[in-house]
Amino acid sequence: MFDNKKINKCLIISNIIFIIAVVTVLIMNYKNYNNYITSNRNLTSIKGELKSSDNKISELNKKIDTKDSNRSIKINEVSNQFLNAFFNYDALTKNKIYDNIKPYSSPSLVSKLEPTKQDQLESDVNYTISIKNIRVYSKEIKDDDNVSVLILADQGMKVNKVDSTTPILIELKLRNIDNNWVVDDLLINKPLKNVPFIN
Repeated sequence: MFDNKKINKCLIISNIIFIIAVVTVLIMNYKNYNNYITSNRNLTSIKGELKSSDNKISELNKKIDTKDSNRSIKINEVSNQFLNAFFNYDALTKNKIYDNIKPYSSPSLVSKLEPTKQDQLESDVNYTISIKNIRVYSKEIKDDDNVSVLILADQGMKVNKVDSTTPILIELKLRNIDNNWVVDDLLINKPLKNVPFIN
């Protein structure tokens, strides 16, 4: 017959083994659960940091876009103001051009454009010069403080009540001096009929 002592001993050992297995499984599950909770917290934290970084990047991009947009607006304004000051005059006001362009020009450009006294010719011809249909195109960005733009426009001339219009291509070089954009140089091309502006 079976020995009760041996059976009890086997039951005790098997119960101990079972308890050890259950405790081991519980400890492992607890560790895994803690790891899962920690991972979730870390993941939530990382997601929060990524969202914060995305928001910062988005804000910086908006600032850059706004800065570029403001820059373009200022460049367009100065270009238009300069062109209107330089190309709108008549026989009586031609000598005022150089005073009119000063707010929109660098000192070097004003001195370059202003004729010397001996070069000035008096004329009895009554004429008016004007500019219209000004279209400003960004040509090249050299750096933050220098930019070159191309202008397509129509130059009007009225001589003794006879009107004529000529398309012109103008290159303006602008410079940022003390946070103000001014025209630093210009080049004027008058294309012939049926000849393209740019080769």
